Amino acid sequence: MGKKEVKDNSVELEKKSRTPLKYDPNFKGPIKNRSCTDIICCLLFLIFIGGLVVVAIFAFKYGDPKLLLYPVNSNNELCGYGKQM
Repeated sequence: MGKKEVKDNSVELEKKSRTPLKYDPNFKGPIKNRSCTDIICCLLFLIFIGGLVVVAIFAFKYGDPKLLLYPVNSNNELCGYGKQM
């Protein structure tokens, strides 16, 4: 009997979900009691983006991409390039 009751409930739910929604011209949407709640998150995100920009500038100014792309041997020389100045 338990399975039959569950099956009947699912059939009823399917019938309810197939009914079309009615248009209400007086509905104004969820506009009551709304406020901005993500100001702190937005500020933290902007600070994080600013930090990424600072790191990118520092890396562009002082970095050497060849050190990331090519291996270094035991004499600290780039393979294929010899000694670095």
